[in-house]
Amino acid sequence: MPGLAGAHGDLSTPPGRTTVCHLLDRDAAPCAAAWRANPQALYDWMEVNLGDVAGRHRERIPDGRLCSARRAKYAAFDAPGAAWPATPIQPGRQTFAYDAVAPHASQYFRFYLTREGWDDSRPLRWDDLELIHDSGRRPVEARPTFSVDVPARSGHHVIYLVWQRSDSPEAFYSCADVRFSGDGPTVSAAPTPAAPDAGDAHDSHGASQPAARTSRQGDLALRRTVTSDWGAGYCATVKVTNRAKRRVAWKATVAAPGRINALWDATGAKHGGKLHVRGPAYARTLAAGASTRFGWCAER
Repeated sequence: MPGLAGAHGDLSTPPGRTTVCHLLDRDAAPCAAAWRANPQALYDWMEVNLGDVAGRHRERIPDGRLCSARRAKYAAFDAPGAAWPATPIQPGRQTFAYDAVAPHASQYFRFYLTREGWDDSRPLRWDDLELIHDSGRRPVEARPTFSVDVPARSGHHVIYLVWQRSDSPEAFYSCADVRFSGDGPTVSAAPTPAAPDAGDAHDSHGASQPAARTSRQGDLALRRTVTSDWGAGYCATVKVTNRAKRRVAWKATVAAPGRINALWDATGAKHGGKLHVRGPAYARTLAAGASTRFGWCAER
């Protein structure tokens, strides 16, 4: 399927740069430049990652390329300057949130904040950062939250997040612009994922889209949940459970309105409004009673 990518997440409170440019303020000058530079990077807003870093972040990511994680695809997000839309913030205890559209167990989430007096006219460097929170190990969570003691600063700053998985050497990175005081462009918080319920969401053409619904397909029980919905698009996950008394090679068909731009933990193709998937190469089969999950994001 063209356009599919690994998809995992981004800071949502305060929103990271890719979230801001994809969901909140496409017309801001740095976001408009990012769209011109590489639109695919915005469709893959949740994929700023390195697959084999295994904690060697500073070794693998050079100064000036922290926001892109050294990936050319996301180079526009390394652009310096105070023109990035920033979230108003105050020092003291703050609650941060991460939207993990493909959740994983975590070795840590590490939050850094730029030091007072840093030069925001230069691309971000490791020495600009001060570690302000280390979560330690966390279980699989779709929307983890963190209580962070934010030190006093003034003006425009950047919160830098490193999410290191514990079940893989893969890590994810986010740059979130914040503003403690003074004038400058600001942005509101990112959309909060809808809580699962038994009702329906609707796309922009009025088509019904289940927010959380259980169904059966042969030996498989499927539970489909909309995890994020921002009007112009949505992300969804499906829990697949093998109800048979034997191991099965799993496959499923689910309703998936819109143009899919990310699919994870499954392989598949879309025909009409249906997404047809099967287990990925590393997890083709399910043992009796076992479960797995896959998910996707789509533009309406």
